[in-house]
Amino acid sequence: MATSSENLQNGYHEDNSSNRSNTSPDPDDLPSMPWFGMDIGGTLTKLVYFEPTDISDIEEQEEVETLKTIRKYLTGNVAYGSTGIRDVHLEMVAQSIGGRQGTLHFIRFPTSNMMTFIEMAKAKNFSSLASAICATGGGAYKFEDDFKKYVDLDLHKYDELECLLKGIHYIDRYNSSSECYYWKYTDNIQLCEKVPFDFRDPYPYLVVNIGSGVSILAVRSPTDYRRVSGTSLGGGTFVGLCCLLTGCETFEEAIRLASEGDSTGVDKSVSDIYGGDYDKFNLKGSTVASSFGQMVTPEKCQTASRADLAKATLVTITNNIGSIARMCAVTEKIERVVFVGNFLRVNTISMKLLAYAMEYWSKGALKALFLEHEGYFGATGCLMEYLRLGHPHINDANNSNNHNSHNYNHTKTSEQGDNINNGELLHNSEQSLNGEHSKNGEHTYGGEHSPNAESSQNIHTSEPVKSNGIETGSNTITNGKNVSDVSTKGESSKVAEDHYHINGT
Repeated sequence: MATSSENLQNGYHEDNSSNRSNTSPDPDDLPSMPWFGMDIGGTLTKLVYFEPTDISDIEEQEEVETLKTIRKYLTGNVAYGSTGIRDVHLEMVAQSIGGRQGTLHFIRFPTSNMMTFIEMAKAKNFSSLASAICATGGGAYKFEDDFKKYVDLDLHKYDELECLLKGIHYIDRYNSSSECYYWKYTDNIQLCEKVPFDFRDPYPYLVVNIGSGVSILAVRSPTDYRRVSGTSLGGGTFVGLCCLLTGCETFEEAIRLASEGDSTGVDKSVSDIYGGDYDKFNLKGSTVASSFGQMVTPEKCQTASRADLAKATLVTITNNIGSIARMCAVTEKIERVVFVGNFLRVNTISMKLLAYAMEYWSKGALKALFLEHEGYFGATGCLMEYLRLGHPHINDANNSNNHNSHNYNHTKTSEQGDNINNGELLHNSEQSLNGEHSKNGEHTYGGEHSPNAESSQNIHTSEPVKSNGIETGSNTITNGKNVSDVSTKGESSKVAEDHYHINGT
């Protein structure tokens, strides 16, 4: 994607130039195999595993049985138990990382099954190969003690949003021909066409990370980014409400139901109120005036099917996310909005809604972009961090040898990178603001987390942004002390929101 100086993956991907043999790091400087990164979210855990494919005969003979067992287990299966999945269609072959050739594998499983994963790691004697795992996400805090107690592994925790951006830039750079795409606008949302997009010159852009909750980042350069907004109404909200309303049990089941449903009998539209279009404000009759507004009528409640309720829930959550994203894009004066996160997995309904709405309400000024690897960017960024674990000098060596590296000196809340996980519940929470939680009672503001604030320096500061009467606070830290602005709650909305277009406020 960007030039070598803009690369965010800390120099671990080899370039294909003739200098490659001179720039490969000493194998003794790299952590032991297996190499992988974890992103432990509130709903899903994502794991990115690097499988070396250049193993020599001598290396294979010397390789310990435990390492062989783990490699064969991870790469020889597409399913692990009843809930673990390896997304074979996403694997990236012929990757050169840390002087090794191999394949990146992308694996996911419900975070609720974390103890099963820990038991598997113990059974396969993982601690004999490594003393630590690099992890990000709220679960890196929640399960830290369990990893130490049952597997004797330390969790090295890294900033979630920093890992997200590193992962986006790494994967797009080395999967550039097919990673980024958009849905071509038409008057009929069902006829939107998927089209590749060249993301090699990305800045500035907005990242909307939709997991259990939502975080929105404004990214202006490899080292200049900040969290500008977020909401606790995300993928976890969609699944939770669908479980309550329809009795479904999984995200996949909720999406399947939504794809079969019709939300027009659940939501109250502009035409239900005005008898047709509201031309003065360019609101079509199909525009949603009130999500679930028809459910105050007993007759409508009786006729609404499970699928209709699932579709209305999906439209409601998607509309809210898109409306906030558009407001942030206008406020930040950014035209490209990149939507990522596992909420978009097998969810073309939401992608088309977001694409259509961004195009329609901005009159073509904003473009909604999507990435094939959706929810795996945090884990990919964590894998890059793992290669630095205990060997920070590798970075300097790579920098001096044109290793496409960049010292990622983003202004963050701590060197350890502790963070809030996009509205997901963290461990031992005592205090929460805006529906988000933090570890051991430390405060989070607008979704940002600042542990050990006394030692933090050079923290990005920003003033609250007002747009259409809504104040969006962002965390302000001066010399390591919190002087936060907290988002106000009285958020206003327009009279109507389009069933297929997101609120144009």
